Amino acid sequence: MGGFRALVAGPAEFNRELARTATLGEEARARIDEFGDAVRDLSVASGIAPDQLADGLFNVISAGTQAADAMGVLEEATRLAVAGQSDLTAAVKGLATVANSFSLTGQEGFREIAENLFAAQVIGKTTIEDLANNIGKLGAVAANSSIPMDQLFTALSEVTQVANNTEEASTGLRAAIIAITKPTAEMKEILIDLGIPLGDAAFKGRNLGEMFGRIRRRAKELGHPMEIVVGQVRAVTAALILGEEGGDRYNRALDKQRRLMGELSISYDVMQQELATTLD
Repeated sequence: MGGFRALVAGPAEFNRELARTATLGEEARARIDEFGDAVRDLSVASGIAPDQLADGLFNVISAGTQAADAMGVLEEATRLAVAGQSDLTAAVKGLATVANSFSLTGQEGFREIAENLFAAQVIGKTTIEDLANNIGKLGAVAANSSIPMDQLFTALSEVTQVANNTEEASTGLRAAIIAITKPTAEMKEILIDLGIPLGDAAFKGRNLGEMFGRIRRRAKELGHPMEIVVGQVRAVTAALILGEEGGDRYNRALDKQRRLMGELSISYDVMQQELATTLD
């Protein structure tokens, strides 16, 4: 029974969830005592129940995280859930989806994702849960097009300001990106005029707002309606909002997104202090 001491110390729900983690391979089984102690400590620090954290740990490893990195990733998901007032399951899902799209691993990579998710919630008309449930529509498309993570989340948060919901915003933004990587005849003409490469290379090293601003301006000069240029009605709103003011509106939001990096940690620390005060 070596390595399973943690399974018999604590509430039944916690034991069951931790036992599930022990089924995820030899490395996870070898660390089960370590996981049990670490999850209990994290529960005390965060105020999240141990069984919920153990379930989160299972989901973290199931999503492809190495057992050696799993607690670090769970800590980032917990910070995001607490500071973002989100469900832990949604936080884990959002982090894992973006990590898989951008090929990020380890605690530092997940911290970057968490900070961007938190900032997008602050800037946009959205929530961590909504972002987690919809970012999968965008992650792979953005990563394949070399769109940086902070630009992607800024774009999504901006579109949520005018869309009916996050699902509509993410669908529209995805369509706007694809409108450039797989252009209509009118879009192709504009891209060539502007000296922008065709295909996925179109976005590499470029600012999304300024790019859509130039496209919007050139379309107007040529007399092409944006509906025709982007080829899909659902892409129009995203393309127009990103290109508003020649991209200046987007750049203001991008600057705010970048200045918010680190705010998640500050917010989490404040909430921990409040929790400690309440317990005292």
